[in-house]
Amino acid sequence: MKDSEQSTSIKLISLNVENSYHLDHALPFLRRELPGVATIQELNEKDIPLRRMRFQM
Repeated sequence: MKDSEQSTSIKLISLNVENSYHLDHALPFLRRELPGVATIQELNEKDIPLRRMRFQM
């Protein structure tokens, strides 16, 4: 790679929290890893407002 070329990367993390069962472990992990994009499968709808407050979204 030449000095004038820049490498661009995005950290992507995909987590399955098993019906929100592992959500309390996932949040510290995401804060530590700071992904550019995170997808969370099996997140319960009732947990979304609480998690928004914790992530300050």
